[in-house]
Amino acid sequence: MLRVVGGGRRSGQKGGHEAAACPWRMRLAAPEGHPVIHPAFVGQRILVAEDEPLITMELGRLLEEEGATVFAARSVSQGLRLVGTRALSAAVVDSRLGAEEADPLCEALGQRQVPFVFYTGQPDAPSARWPTAPVIGKPATAKAIVGAVKYVTTADRRDVLYRKSQKDHDPKVLTSGQRIADGEERIARVSCLITRLEAGGFDTSVARKLLATMTESLDLMRRTDVALQQIGDRPGSNLMKLRG
Repeated sequence: MLRVVGGGRRSGQKGGHEAAACPWRMRLAAPEGHPVIHPAFVGQRILVAEDEPLITMELGRLLEEEGATVFAARSVSQGLRLVGTRALSAAVVDSRLGAEEADPLCEALGQRQVPFVFYTGQPDAPSARWPTAPVIGKPATAKAIVGAVKYVTTADRRDVLYRKSQKDHDPKVLTSGQRIADGEERIARVSCLITRLEAGGFDTSVARKLLATMTESLDLMRRTDVALQQIGDRPGSNLMKLRG
């Protein structure tokens, strides 16, 4: 039986940080069964799109303990209705809801600037199309889930709502230098945010995996750019002729 593992109410990451130096107050541990002292999602409205009732119940309980108002959807159509009628702060989405792919729901969330994380038993399935959405593999600890949702609700929307499209392969849209510069700026923002979240006592394991993937993609862009420049500098190359 899949279910959320562990307790989301304990940060376990004090690490010697002083609360006064943190952007958020430290998430102090609370005895089992007591309220979270500094809930992560007070006043936020979070959609849980999941077709397994037990997982939905566990996620809902976890997020409510962290102060959120939770809306549950077991299908893409239910999720779309909620996206269209509720002002949402974030969403936790399974990559498949029953027999349906969750892409239409992710599209609707993106159009409304609602950040989301994937919580799925197929962690490799959604990453290619939604490269900046954190992916949490089932099962996961509660603090990993809380940390991932906190990341997307705090991050710059440009860094969590980017969707890969056909235009990404069109050289007329952005030059390679612009793509590399944008990637460097995004990585710098995400790195800074991760540091702040860790100082606040949040689990950043999911965000750090995402950062590693972003860094690998940027390194590939740099290597490709260097290779193209070397080809273009060869006498008689088409790129040399275009430059002339």
